[in-house]
Amino acid sequence: MSKAKLPLKIYILIVLFLCHLLSVTYESDLYGNIFSPIVAFYSTYVIYSSVKKRAQKETDLTWYFLFGFTFLWGIIDTLWLIYDSFLSIDVNDTLIPSLYTFPSIILAGLVLCVFGRVHKKWNKFQLLTDITGIGIILMILIWSFIFSKTSMRYESSFDFINTTVYMLSDFIVLASYIVFYFSARKKKTPISFNTVFWGILIYTFTDFYYAYLDLTGMYNANTLIDSSYTLTCTLFAVGAYFRSIRPIKAQSTDKSYETLPYNYGNSKKFQILVILPILVLLYPFIGWHNFLIILIIIGVHQLTSRYIQVSIKTDYLLKKEQHINEYLEQAIQEKISDLKLANKALEEISNKDGLTGLYNRRYFLNNLDELINDTSCSKFALLYMDMDRFKAINDTHGHEVGDQVLYSLSKRFANHCKDNCTVYRVGGDEFAVI
Repeated sequence: MSKAKLPLKIYILIVLFLCHLLSVTYESDLYGNIFSPIVAFYSTYVIYSSVKKRAQKETDLTWYFLFGFTFLWGIIDTLWLIYDSFLSIDVNDTLIPSLYTFPSIILAGLVLCVFGRVHKKWNKFQLLTDITGIGIILMILIWSFIFSKTSMRYESSFDFINTTVYMLSDFIVLASYIVFYFSARKKKTPISFNTVFWGILIYTFTDFYYAYLDLTGMYNANTLIDSSYTLTCTLFAVGAYFRSIRPIKAQSTDKSYETLPYNYGNSKKFQILVILPILVLLYPFIGWHNFLIILIIIGVHQLTSRYIQVSIKTDYLLKKEQHINEYLEQAIQEKISDLKLANKALEEISNKDGLTGLYNRRYFLNNLDELINDTSCSKFALLYMDMDRFKAINDTHGHEVGDQVLYSLSKRFANHCKDNCTVYRVGGDEFAVI
């Protein structure tokens, strides 16, 4: 099956991003300010059209958060364009830079939404282990690269609170998505998730780098760092498009026992192979003590994860065995019920006459013996009768008419007998009533 071609709107989005990239490369503040909101708003349009198409089949709030992110980013960039390029007002003297905190808060809300939707499908102990390990490593790296090299002080000013909020939001977003990506041992992540994941990586790393530049007073607008933000909007839009064309898998209705969680399985070995060389390259910047702490955290995480994975497998096998036992017990009970019904049906067939539906000679003799031998039964009456000239009916009109006469007669007996009477067809044209 041939791969679907990208639609025109994706190519237009890529061209707009390249225009912004060229603008900041050639240090054109005006065109950089113009193309930045254009890329954000067009990304919003792509996300909206993709979500609208997908919403007809399923509801996923993830993309509404990304829609809000790109739309809000476009509004803030538009305000930046108006103040900087048309009103010639220094944007740093306004509240516009602090507004960029809200997109980070939206991404933090996205993480909470995703976690609320998928946490039941993940093993909580493994997830907590991953969050702890990755969170501590990220805190060490952020401290080594940003806070240890700046003179940021704890104070109650608006700028300090704003910086703390967006850095905390970025940390939550970055740590959570790294956990989601690295913990997906069982489930293969779709291309839409990978695209958004790279967009979040670029955004959060860019935000941390912006914080470093801002705290050190080295930030300049309309540089390559701003293209990283527009690249984030572009990746979010492309991810939404890939999500819209992804087939919807039917939900399994078998909830008889839990399946293996998404974070079960061997950790991706290539992740360790990638992380270790990166840490070696970062060694001169983070110091030997932080480097040693990170290695210890990775080792403890691997050992703990191995124990948790064994526990997950054991628990799964026990639940599966329990489910199989319950299924077998249910099947046995169903078979026993079927056998009881079959035996009851056979007993009815063996004790009743096939033509009239009355009890037959066998049942009559057994019932009569029980009444005779029952000491608690003081008295009973027995009426034994046969039909006169029944043979003449068979000889003259045939056996079919004779059978109809027997059937009609049996119904009359049954209708005229009281509740404490039982009618029997003893044989031929002979009947009995007890």
